[in-house]
Formats: sequence, structure tokens, C-alpha cells
Amino acid sequence: MTKSAIANGADGGGQIAKTGQTAEQTLASLNRDTASANQAIGKILDVQKLKDEQGAEVMGSEDTAQGRELLDFIEKMDQLAWKKFESRYPEIQFRGQQPKMEDRSAMPPYTSFRFENEDPEVIHKLRFAVETYSGEIEWVMEGHPRDMFPGTTNWVIYPKRTAESRKIALDADMVVGQYMALNYPEFGPVAYSDLLGLVSHIRSVFSGE
Repeated sequence: MTKSAIANGADGGGQIAKTGQTAEQTLASLNRDTASANQAIGKILDVQKLKDEQGAEVMGSEDTAQGRELLDFIEKMDQLAWKKFESRYPEIQFRGQQPKMEDRSAMPPYTSFRFENEDPEVIHKLRFAVETYSGEIEWVMEGHPRDMFPGTTNWVIYPKRTAESRKIALDADMVVGQYMALNYPEFGPVAYSDLLGLVSHIRSVFSGE
């Protein structure tokens, strides 16, 4: 909608009566909405462009965590019945369009899983490894028993700061990842970088090094 459309569609009084705003205020609001939309769209990265320009640093670099590194290691321990993780650069594809990559670096990583047959010794060792890791940030491992399926537990390993923000995010009617991205966008990249150190530490604990 253009300024002329607003002006021609209603006079000053009619515009106020319909929207509670003058034509100028309505136009300013539309401009802000457009700017916000453009910023959101700007965060969607074209896959091919990303591969061409940043492939070595983002797509294939061993120094850049993608989000599933910890899950890859846990899957080698035993069969998983369920798994979920935050992907830093998920690939999104809409019907009739080329796939695009979305940058979710501001949403801190997490790794959730449930073993098919849980070994208490493995869980104990995992918890010990997470608790004894000393890196850029603190990490926690939490268990969430499944009430409908006694004896089974969903586990999650994620930054302590994310865990501490869950209730605040819930009160704000947001998932914690969105809350962190909105309020602490600089934390996510730090957490992804530190995830590699966490995985290395956990691997050394299980290998006895």
C-alpha cells in the first residue's frame, strides 16, 4: 500500500475513525512492518550461494559446529528410540522453489534423545562428562521421565543459560530457543562453538583418556 493509496482511500478524519491513526501514522507503521519483514527474509540464505561463498567455513569446516555433533557421538553408544537436535543451518524447501538454508545461529544448540534400552552406567558417565566439562559456557544434562511410559526417560543436553531461561520463555509464551534468539542473539554462536569442545571432552571421558 502506497502513501497515495492511503490518502485517496480515506481523508484524515475517516482514516482516524477506521484505524485510530492518521494517514501518516499508518504509512509509518507499514514502513516499519516492511522493514521487519525484509530483515527476516534477509536471514534466509540461499543454499547455492552459501556453498559457493562460505562452503569451506560453514558447510564443511570441522571448526564450525552444525548442531548434531553430540548426537552423532551418542548414536554410536547404543540404539536410540527418539532423537532431536537444533540445527544451526536447517535446509528449508517450499513446493516449487529451490531449497534455501535458514541461519538459526542465534538459537542455542540442544541435543535430545532416548535410548531404546537405557544403560544406567552410560547415563551416569554422560552426566559426569557434562558436569566436568570446562569450556566457554556451562552445560547441563536433564532427564524428563515419560509419565505415560514408566521406566523411560527423554534426555536433553543444552547450555545452562538456556535451561535457566525456560520458565521465563514459557511465561512469555515462547519456546526457549526463540526467546534466547530474541533477547541474547550473541549467545547462540558462542554455544555452537563450545559444543565442539563439549563433544571432545565427552569422547575423552568415554575413551578413558
